Amino acid sequence: MAIVSTTYAPNEWQFAMKAETTTGTINVATMQKINVDDVATMSQEVTQTLDARSTPGRTVKFADAFVTDKGGHKTTVSISGVFDTTVGPLLLSNALGTAVGSSPASYDMAYNYAPAARAHGATTGTIVNTFTFAIVPPIASKAIVLPGCVCSDLEVTFDKANEGGRGHFTATIETAYKPLASQGTPSSMAVYGSTFRYLREFNTKKTVFISGGSALDVVLNKVGYKIANNVTYTGFQGSDGDPELLQRAIPAADISLMLGVKYDANTEMLWSTRRDGTSIGIEISDNATWASSTFGVKAGFCQLDADVVPTGTDAGVFEDLSLKCLGSTTGDLIQIVP
Repeated sequence: MAIVSTTYAPNEWQFAMKAETTTGTINVATMQKINVDDVATMSQEVTQTLDARSTPGRTVKFADAFVTDKGGHKTTVSISGVFDTTVGPLLLSNALGTAVGSSPASYDMAYNYAPAARAHGATTGTIVNTFTFAIVPPIASKAIVLPGCVCSDLEVTFDKANEGGRGHFTATIETAYKPLASQGTPSSMAVYGSTFRYLREFNTKKTVFISGGSALDVVLNKVGYKIANNVTYTGFQGSDGDPELLQRAIPAADISLMLGVKYDANTEMLWSTRRDGTSIGIEISDNATWASSTFGVKAGFCQLDADVVPTGTDAGVFEDLSLKCLGSTTGDLIQIVP
């Protein structure tokens, strides 16, 4: 067979997602495309045994090899891209495992978050539970379709030094259902969003609350949050051994915040709060009243989990705050209005 003269660019791959009506059943109708930076990386678990069996000689024969991808092996896809107002809320809703609220329209994780397992074949209907993910290469009928997906890790950043503070994300998408290879290109895929979010839109309330102290107004050069909401797979069903149950937050969901704040009289004491174990609250938004916010992040109980070190930048000295969001006896670990 002669060589193929066609060469492809990374941007010719397309990636799309769609909420499943039924957990584990693919849904590729009018999928939503995702604005990614590059070709995604995909990792596939397989069971592979390459040990010598009882045969003549002391070498491993081809007949000795055993490989299977059945029985709930995970497939993991890592993507990064631009956090727009169309795709961003879809990823955020699934990562947190929650639907959008009201006053404000935020995605929250409650202090007592403990979701029930999702059973294979259960009616889902929304992006909160599971979605189908498609990797669409430029060669026709070679799409890879992954059913029963969740976003197990999502990191969103707004950094003044990166595209003027435009929001970007990295996400880990995984499933234990067997992938479907050599699929046709999903029809009528919707284009990704063209409305973006920027650091400068945290423009009204930028406050750090120190337990037992005052509310401190801060100057920001970056904001980020990371959601780690693990999924475990239980049982087997069907000829491919796909999972019977999907369970989130085992052993626990983990949420963290990162802020870059200017070093000044309002922030110089923050280095000591880690040593003291002091609770820190964060509220940054486009409105002085949280219930009226259309873009913001709020977390009432956080602790610093890394040293606070003043660092020189072109705009002066700033400090990076690495915070773990914690629960109280009521309320939420975090509320995000994307």
